This record gives sequence, structure tokens and C-alpha cells, in this order.
Amino acid sequence: AALRALPLERRAAPLLLLSVAQFRPEKDHALQLKAFAALLRRASASAGDTPPPRLLLVLAGAVRHEQDAARLAALAALATSLGLRHATADGRAVRELLGGGAE
Repeated sequence: AALRALPLERRAAPLLLLSVAQFRPEKDHALQLKAFAALLRRASASAGDTPPPRLLLVLAGAVRHEQDAARLAALAALATSLGLRHATADGRAVRELLGGGAE
């Protein structure tokens, strides 16, 4: 009887893609966002009747000064324009996301 109560379909944990780099122009985080958006479009298009896998891209890096902060804001705007949901989190939240817990 207990087995009948279990759901037949479970949401799998998202597949995590992690990029760790300072938010500097040479790291080209914008290209990473564009590639990720293209990956999501392809996954949705090829899924057919099966839901596509849940994918999560995490861009983790340091913001050292105003130029880096402006770059991060521009990346957030790009993510929005690409139809990606996004959020900014501190190092503690990233560690928890990766399963390391808070310090």
C-alpha cells in the first residue's frame, strides 16, 4: 500500500553547468549565456512528448569594482533578453546550491 502512494514521476534534480571565473571581458560570459539559451531551445525542440531535462547554468565569480558590477548587470539584462530566468546570489548560496552547505 505504501508503494502505491509514491508518485510515478519525480522531478529529477537539475543538471548543473558551473562556470567559475571573474566577471572580466576576456571570460566572455555573454557567449556562455547565448550558448546556454541555444542549448535550452534545442533540448525543448527535440524532447517531443518527453519533458526536456532541467538544466541550470551557474556563473560564479568575483565582482571587484564598478566595471565588474556593470558587466554583471549587463549579463543580467542579456539573460532576460534571452528568456533565461536569473538571480544573483552570494558565495554562501552558491555553496549550498552545489551541496557544500553554509560555512
